[in-house]
Amino acid sequence: MQIVVEMPEESYKLLKNEGVDWLGAEHILNAVANGKPIPSEHGRLKDIDKIERLLDLEKPDNAIAKALKNIIESVPTIIEADQNKDEREVEEEREV
Repeated sequence: MQIVVEMPEESYKLLKNEGVDWLGAEHILNAVANGKPIPSEHGRLKDIDKIERLLDLEKPDNAIAKALKNIIESVPTIIEADQNKDEREVEEEREV
């Protein structure tokens, strides 16, 4: 089974660098208990938002783009986008 867990970055760094104490174990247990299971039959997980930007699917006069957008939207989302992504990361993705 695979799950996605969310925890503060600082907590993760502490756990990674200093090992796990009882308080750290509690963070891990809470993150796992609140984690989101990933369906066992999933395919490759890709950043669809980035793909849409690279293909410029917002062009209204592009029939191929419209068809691709419909296909992409018909596939269920396994993990929602990170709402905490800062502007620097978005700008870096646009430069690629």
